[in-house]
Amino acid sequence: MIGQFIGRIIGRHDRGFGWVTDDTPGSPNRGYAIFYHMKSINGGRHIGTCQKITFDVVPDPKHPSKVMAVNIDPMDISSAKPAPTTDTTVVR
Repeated sequence: MIGQFIGRIIGRHDRGFGWVTDDTPGSPNRGYAIFYHMKSINGGRHIGTCQKITFDVVPDPKHPSKVMAVNIDPMDISSAKPAPTTDTTVVR
């Protein structure tokens, strides 16, 4: 369960914390909301809601039975494949 994962920011609170979701295929955390603190975002960058990220999962020091996301970085989308287009234009 501990290691590098791919996901996205799914929620943020004004008090400096939020949640990410794990989208990594085969991950035991897949689909669960995982807590993070704003200090866990590398470089103090602003990462928008739904933006793809990479992150590590570690045991939560305040709640040992839970995990939290750390080392959060935005994914480099320049190397990602473009989304398929659904062009509905009819040429006659």
